[in-house]
Amino acid sequence: MTSPKPLILCVDDEPIILSALSNQLRRYFNNNLTIETANSGEEGIALLNDLLDEGRDVEVIVSDQLMPGLKGDEFLKLTHVHSPKTMKILLTGYASVESVGNAINGANLYRYISKPWQEDDLGITVREAINVYWREKLIADQNETLKALNQELEEKVHDRTKELVQKNEALQKSIEETVAAQRKLIQSEKLAALGQLVAGVAHEVNTPLGVIKASIGSMIKSYDGIFRDFTRIMRVLKARELVLFLRLLASVNKEFLTSREERDLRNRYLSWFEENNLRISVSIADYLTEMNVSENIMRFLPLFQHDKSEFIFKTAHSIIMHEKNADHIKLASDKADKIIFALKSYSRMNQADGITEVDLVDNIETVLILYNNQIKQGIEVEKKYPPHTVQLNGNGDELVQVWTNLIHNSLYAMQNKGKLTLEIIDSDLDWVQVNITDNGTGIPDEIKHKIFSPFFTTKPVGEGSGLGLEIISKIITKHQGKIEFETAVGAGTTFKIFLKRNLK
Repeated sequence: MTSPKPLILCVDDEPIILSALSNQLRRYFNNNLTIETANSGEEGIALLNDLLDEGRDVEVIVSDQLMPGLKGDEFLKLTHVHSPKTMKILLTGYASVESVGNAINGANLYRYISKPWQEDDLGITVREAINVYWREKLIADQNETLKALNQELEEKVHDRTKELVQKNEALQKSIEETVAAQRKLIQSEKLAALGQLVAGVAHEVNTPLGVIKASIGSMIKSYDGIFRDFTRIMRVLKARELVLFLRLLASVNKEFLTSREERDLRNRYLSWFEENNLRISVSIADYLTEMNVSENIMRFLPLFQHDKSEFIFKTAHSIIMHEKNADHIKLASDKADKIIFALKSYSRMNQADGITEVDLVDNIETVLILYNNQIKQGIEVEKKYPPHTVQLNGNGDELVQVWTNLIHNSLYAMQNKGKLTLEIIDSDLDWVQVNITDNGTGIPDEIKHKIFSPFFTTKPVGEGSGLGLEIISKIITKHQGKIEFETAVGAGTTFKIFLKRNLK
């Protein structure tokens, strides 16, 4: 009986990151490992418990830090309670020293890896973590066995000589020194992890760049093999079989599956194999699962019955993985393009005083993109935009500053947990109204008359200048508009901005 493959649990709220991690690790370990994935810390805890209930060893957990709900460090602390021997790796593009320290102290963090990661570095780190897991488990088992033997010897041999007692004491001391040396080694790894925390690009930019880099690397490595295997397919298959092969490629569903859905799909394929008396490699079920074939696979029965069936489905799998990598690159580049465009738009602020035509929705969305990293941690955003384009004359850069200050204040009032509503009312020929609503703490009656005064702030020293609302009040006045607000303590605040459609 062969030993089970090492099991790696990957947790990230970005499906394309999970897919890139899974593909790289499978390739690095030549598919000699099992990968489970979860889209959140909460789902990861549930999946870990399921695996432990099944009696599985979970050697390594690789977790992102910045996720909705449970953050990576808090998730790893919880996994440490359920499976303290599992090696934990924190993977992120941006994390504070506090969060990494929290993971080190509360979850016995093994290693910290920055995004975008190097594929070989990821593979080496995971391999080393697996080795450490089994080495520590072996040492623990040996220690338990040794303790049991010592107890048995002490009960049976009370008359041993002084020399034997001294040898036993020396052996115990050697064990303690080994354990102490191991603890020092682990501690040095923790300190090395802290040393990797250096200033870098923001997490929201690192994520798509990491996906693009990983996908391009996979495509480069697989291109020659795909071209060679497809050429061979053209020779191996007859015309009708080749049509089925092309239909198989076209029947793939590119929707992302969870680990649980993948297991269920794989089991259905294996059951279908048995029902149709197909004596083929179970690896074909793995290929079909990753391809996520959406059509009834009965129509492809001639391909399953072909004497080169494993090669046929392996080639189809390689082609589809190549296409999925291309899709990952497109999605990631689109995301990076939005972030870069927003940064470029924002960086132009105060460089020009001219009045131009402003697309109001795009103007507000620029700010939302820049705040996406804070928003996705616990803010529900409701957008009430008209179905048509809303345009007005104004200074786009100054209006961006208005939305930046108001959205920032809303997030602060909600402590980054709550609901943010953005509404554009375009029902008047001369005016456009923008409402920004939060369900934060609200504004007390005694300070309502002060909030637009210069240098007035409710934030701690060093966190606010008290000029934000005063500045945006001047910008709105410059645009011949007005700003009002409604608030209730404990319920939240709505700021109403009225802007002239056509400035005189």
